[in-house]
Amino acid sequence: GFDAPMEMTAAKSPRPALRVLQAYLATNLEAALLPATAGAIDTLAGADERWSNPTAILDPSQSVGASEEASRLRVLVDDLLALLIAESPRLIASTSRDEWWRAHLHARTATGLLRYHAAMADASDARLARLLGLRDVMMADNVTAVLTREGQRGPTLMFGHNLHLQTGRSKWHLGDLSLEWWSVGSIIGAQLGDQYAVLSSALGAAPHQGLNAPAPDTLEGILSALPESRYLFKSRSLTAALSRTAPNLVLRTDAAPNNGYFPLDPHQLKEADGVIFVRDV
Repeated sequence: GFDAPMEMTAAKSPRPALRVLQAYLATNLEAALLPATAGAIDTLAGADERWSNPTAILDPSQSVGASEEASRLRVLVDDLLALLIAESPRLIASTSRDEWWRAHLHARTATGLLRYHAAMADASDARLARLLGLRDVMMADNVTAVLTREGQRGPTLMFGHNLHLQTGRSKWHLGDLSLEWWSVGSIIGAQLGDQYAVLSSALGAAPHQGLNAPAPDTLEGILSALPESRYLFKSRSLTAALSRTAPNLVLRTDAAPNNGYFPLDPHQLKEADGVIFVRDV
């Protein structure tokens, strides 16, 4: 998986990732080189529960992300990461590329979590959109690391939500809020150019999840009326056909009770190379 260790309601403490990183360095380097001990990390981070406090997502004042301890941890993880990179020839020789790569993963995780918690403490109107964007930044960092590590073996396939993988700007209407951010797909796509390709997915109905048949004037409704139950379309061909036969499609508005379903916006078909459609699940 390439997702960040967070959900809509909370983000995890950076302490476990910091401890793994510090332990790797402490085991393989002289103590004098390390900027902090494991005990110092525990003292600064405190209890994991205070980081994952669910009230902080709605109330910035409840977040620990702007505390003095959090600021010191951000400097500390930067120092640990610099040490990990500076000593990489010796560390890889004495351990392995796999162990060093995993330590770097924990460094990225701690860095991203501390950045995210700092944004949670921000009381500005841009707060929620920024949090969504920072989550995708962590995803993009993880994908970039996988590409660097596995690129010689061939292409990399990643599976995620349309809003994360599409190459355009992601949009989400949450109550009265209209949120926009750059997704992992847009970040990676901008860096890789035509080496990045995305297949969007669309779903007709999932009755067991409370998602019923789509309205006929939606993209999912048009595709559900086709004779087969499963299709793989080229986006250009599908867009051209819809512009002739159904130019006034609207975004699907029904949703599953668990809020886990997001419709495929017909105006964003051009941001994918293909579309996978399944009528019923």
